[in-house]
Amino acid sequence: MNWKMLFIDNQFGKGKIPSPIAQVLGIFGVALLMMLAGGFSDSANWSWMVAGAMLMLYALINNLLSIFAAQRMRYYQFSIYGTMFLFVALGGLAQLISGQSIFEGAANNRSIFIVLLLAYFSLMGLAFMLRSLADFMKAKDEEIHKN
Repeated sequence: MNWKMLFIDNQFGKGKIPSPIAQVLGIFGVALLMMLAGGFSDSANWSWMVAGAMLMLYALINNLLSIFAAQRMRYYQFSIYGTMFLFVALGGLAQLISGQSIFEGAANNRSIFIVLLLAYFSLMGLAFMLRSLADFMKAKDEEIHKN
């Protein structure tokens, strides 16, 4: 495996930021450990709660780091692929460990996943607008200092 794929260039300074691939691998690993650790608990909803929490954590981290990515569109492309993978993988893992379908549970897990998906894309839109504003202000600042 090419380990350089796990980090990408930072737009606003030196150093690297974790790529969406590294974020997905990290979130999936933590979710797997938490689901297995809590898999022996009495609560059948534990694995679904972990899946939802890890998806929200991924959404926050991923969209925050998207502001700093040098190649923004490539970053978003891998982010969306990673999001699709996490939704399917964590949902399948939660179903496998808990024995509950996505349609079962105290709070319909499907509706929670839909809300998390909408939250992810809302955060992505907000991060995109913030980055566009920062790029616009940077270009105007350079234009002013040039004259």
